[in-house]
Amino acid sequence: NSPFRGLKETEIMQMRRKQDAEINKEKCKSMIFRFLYSNQGKNHIQVNEIKKSVPNPILMNIPEHFNDILVELLQENNISGKVVGDELFLE
Repeated sequence: NSPFRGLKETEIMQMRRKQDAEINKEKCKSMIFRFLYSNQGKNHIQVNEIKKSVPNPILMNIPEHFNDILVELLQENNISGKVVGDELFLE
């Protein structure tokens, strides 16, 4: 009966939570991408409109701010655009 047993379980739980957060981040990116794809032609979108396309359980468990994930997705997919406040401007 090691006194560190509880601590190890906590570390494992923390690792799982981080893994789940990364999985949710990828799901979030995928949903943002689908939203942008279905709204092609628009050059101005409210970030809240994009957020609505992502289920709340995923939004509540992402490891970063939503806008940072949105910007990362734009960069990864060479999508020309920028987030200013609560708005996305696409070029």
